Amino acid sequence: MGTNMGTFFYLCFVQISKNMATINFYYRGKNKTGSLTVRLKHSTNIDYRLTTKISSQKSYWFKAKGKHRKLEELSYLGGDAKNHKTYLEDVKNNLLLHFEQDNNKGIAISKTWFSKKLDELTNILSSKKEIVKEELRLLDKEKEEKKEAEDIKSKNLVTSAINEVIEKEYFNNKTQKKIYKQLLNKIKSYQADKKKIVNTKDVNQNFINGFTAYLMEDLKHQPSTARKHCKSLIHAVKYQKNAYSDKVLISENIRDIKYPKVSTTDKKKIRSEIVVTLNFDELEKIHRKEVPNRLLNAKKVILFGCEIGLRVSDYNKLTEDNIHKTGSLKFWSFYNQKTGADVVIPITKRIQSLIDIYGMPKTEYSKSADVIINKEIKEVCALAEINQLVDARKSKSVIVKGKKVRRSVSMQYPKHEVIGTHSLRRSFATLYKDVLTLFEIRQITGHASDAQLMEYINETEDKTDLLKAMNKKMNAHEVKLSEKKATLKLVKKAN
Repeated sequence: MGTNMGTFFYLCFVQISKNMATINFYYRGKNKTGSLTVRLKHSTNIDYRLTTKISSQKSYWFKAKGKHRKLEELSYLGGDAKNHKTYLEDVKNNLLLHFEQDNNKGIAISKTWFSKKLDELTNILSSKKEIVKEELRLLDKEKEEKKEAEDIKSKNLVTSAINEVIEKEYFNNKTQKKIYKQLLNKIKSYQADKKKIVNTKDVNQNFINGFTAYLMEDLKHQPSTARKHCKSLIHAVKYQKNAYSDKVLISENIRDIKYPKVSTTDKKKIRSEIVVTLNFDELEKIHRKEVPNRLLNAKKVILFGCEIGLRVSDYNKLTEDNIHKTGSLKFWSFYNQKTGADVVIPITKRIQSLIDIYGMPKTEYSKSADVIINKEIKEVCALAEINQLVDARKSKSVIVKGKKVRRSVSMQYPKHEVIGTHSLRRSFATLYKDVLTLFEIRQITGHASDAQLMEYINETEDKTDLLKAMNKKMNAHEVKLSEKKATLKLVKKAN
């Protein structure tokens, strides 16, 4: 039984061996280097020999006594011969693979087939035309790879990320474009100072800490300004990553970055320096002060602004056509596009007296005249001697790194120097916060919550009423608990 099985496996092996194709390489030249001959053999029907374009060395293939070596023996002849063997084995394996696939499909395995497959697999150039064509192809490929590498390098620059936001995300938003252009200048200044190019992947917590220190210590910016630039920078890096996810690298911890903090005390100080308002006595002084004709519009803006609580850009909505009447009540009503809400403003006796003297609130200023309006408002307040010294911020020329630049400087100034259009709405909310409810004021200012409004005028919300209500309810609850305990004790005694 064992002998018969052994004979069976031997016959199967012989049969399989006869059906397998073989590839062998031979060196036939007399010179030290020459082309190899390859032989494809399969059963008795296929036995082809072709001279290839593969160059080899005679010393690889012959032993001392002149016997031709097999391919596997090249491994023992040093590194170059071993690499040559690896290449030839790759050619051999691919030829056998193509042979098997095509033979199984019934494709005729002719000498032409053998030559064509060999040319495809070796792809060795021989004619001058082929060489020139391949050189040009490789040159184009090298240029394309270089261009791609430069593109990836460029897209990973922080400056490119900021420009991407300016040109694509905020191309039609003047305010945001200005913010990111300022950031771009800060980054360029930082790179020049540190003699280092910043890439998107460099923006991590350590970088933000260093950049914040640079903005505040070297460029003399306020903490709030440094925070704004850092937040804008993080946004730009994330935007670039989303736009070119397969090319741009960013820090793994970018979402955990914490921005420079401003203490509660500093926040209140900053807010108090921003919220510069006019009181009723000062408004009376402005009203009684005669000013040149060129400043009448500015005077009108001040007096109406502190009564109607609107932005100057909304004054043109306060026309005769927008006046509505309900009995003896007169009021303006219009849709505010900025806040997306309907606005109603009662025409009070005080406002009516201003209309009688100065006409309707609409002015002759153009929509883009903010700089002129602010300048002329300050002139009117100076003429009216609004000179009280107040803690405030003002843009001044300072020396930073040997150059004159504008910075917001915190100190005491005469009030007329720091009054602007932003002061008027705040004056309205401050003047009437004890007269109207916060909800009523918000119908005009457009703030979403009482907390936002109180922050806007730098006031802490009065929680006395809230505390009284809480105290009353909690005491009442305690009384109920005491009564319940007393009832339980009585029941227990009775039992």
